[in-house]
Amino acid sequence: MKNLQPPPRVFCLGLDGGTWTVLQPLLQAGHLPNLLALANDGLSGVLHSTIPPITPAAWSTFMTGCNPGKHGIFDFQGYDRRSNQAYLVNATSLRVPTLWQLLSQHGKRVAVVDLPVTYPPPAVNGVIVSGLMTPSRESTFTHPATLLAELEAQLGYEWPLLKEEDESGRLHADFSAFLKKMRLFLDSRVQAMLYLLRRAPWDFAFLQLQCVDFLQHALWPHLEAGHPDFQRERQQRILRDFFAPLDQAVGELVAAARHSMGEQTLMLVLSDHGFQRHRVRAELNHWLHANGFLVPQTEAPSRWMRHAGLIRRLDVLQLRKRLLPKSRRQALGTRLRLHSIDHQRSLAYAVSSFWGYLYLGPGASVSQVADLIEKLYAWRDPATQQPVVRKVFRREEIFSGPACERLPDLIVEPAPGCTFSSKTFFQNGTLLAPVTPEDFHAGTHESRGIFVLNGAGVVQGAPGQSHEAALQDVMPTLLHWLGLPVPAHCDGRVRSEWFDRPAVAIAYHQPAAAVQEEVAFSDEEERELQRRLQTLGYM
Repeated sequence: MKNLQPPPRVFCLGLDGGTWTVLQPLLQAGHLPNLLALANDGLSGVLHSTIPPITPAAWSTFMTGCNPGKHGIFDFQGYDRRSNQAYLVNATSLRVPTLWQLLSQHGKRVAVVDLPVTYPPPAVNGVIVSGLMTPSRESTFTHPATLLAELEAQLGYEWPLLKEEDESGRLHADFSAFLKKMRLFLDSRVQAMLYLLRRAPWDFAFLQLQCVDFLQHALWPHLEAGHPDFQRERQQRILRDFFAPLDQAVGELVAAARHSMGEQTLMLVLSDHGFQRHRVRAELNHWLHANGFLVPQTEAPSRWMRHAGLIRRLDVLQLRKRLLPKSRRQALGTRLRLHSIDHQRSLAYAVSSFWGYLYLGPGASVSQVADLIEKLYAWRDPATQQPVVRKVFRREEIFSGPACERLPDLIVEPAPGCTFSSKTFFQNGTLLAPVTPEDFHAGTHESRGIFVLNGAGVVQGAPGQSHEAALQDVMPTLLHWLGLPVPAHCDGRVRSEWFDRPAVAIAYHQPAAAVQEEVAFSDEEERELQRRLQTLGYM
């Protein structure tokens, strides 16, 4: 009888924001034995994120193998400069097919749980539970739609989403409650994937854990031993109540995947970006205004913005909060910020937060743009005399593809520990504000993520050896390992050196998968998502 080889299969575990800065000391101290076993029997290293290293852009690059100039997503929101409107992105914003759409075309069965930018869930040959950017329980966020009830019957409780109790830092203010919430997010996602692995032998399965990112944002002072606000007792609680259960979940998931999908299954643990201490928040629009590059609007919106602080101080009865829901107040604030800038007369203005996303006005000349870039590099924090800006990229330097027109003209990388905001309180606006321990973003992103690869045919790395790759390399590498052709439009390269099997010529093709028509969120969904993202400090 012919000895048939089992079909190649892949199980991926995504740790959103996973960083060796946190994980390496825990590995060395023996606190993460299951992750250590995977790394020791395979290879591991640094996975360089996208520019910018933010969740929507990074996971979109993972799932497409393309840079944002091709897949079209660089932030939680896009900006239409013709209508001067910001909009939140979703799965239909992607301009190229995803890994699971391509796998489905080839008859492969897929299971994807809790990955950002998968709402609304596309029809695939398998199941999807969308992750961050899911509006609410009233939205259909699973494929098939009946999957949610099935998972909740297995869990015995309602699928947890971020809700109103997460507002205003209340969970962050209560350390124990916050840890309990993060553990609920961890357990629910892990149990859902374990159930799906018992249900069918998937060809490709992916579980993403957003709770790693949330926890590191809020509790970074207790994850960095040299942080001035470090508390060892809290560090031990985080280790006991979160990282130890996380490592136990790694062991359970790997065992379940090998049992269901086969012992030869390729195991990949990866993150979309790394993490670092958040020191200061810089107001980019205020700086642009102070340096003569931004002209405020002189019409009614600007007057509203000038008086917003006065209104807040005088409203001692909090009538605005009683009469206007928070989601409506925040949506109004976003519109006012956009309309408080004279876009025709301004040379540049910023939209959104985290990195600097600058759009040039119609009258900006080459010499004026050069002057803007020079002055950005000269910007210093007066408290430390350290640069605020690390690098200024012109769009065409780092992005390529038909979706480039959606992207900002200049992308400003902040100095380590710094992020940008885009407020427009020009009369009394500050330029720099230190980040306090109470800030939900006490930790912030950086570009160096992680990967651990383990399975039959994976080259075993030398002890302590660290490999390096780009996040966009993962998708084409997995397709090639599965014996499938790689889309010719992919920017990433196949990492054949990760495997010790005989070299196989890489097959390229132009996929026939049609890109979905872009569908905007409803007004209600948009308001709910804006509320949640602003609460979490992402907008």
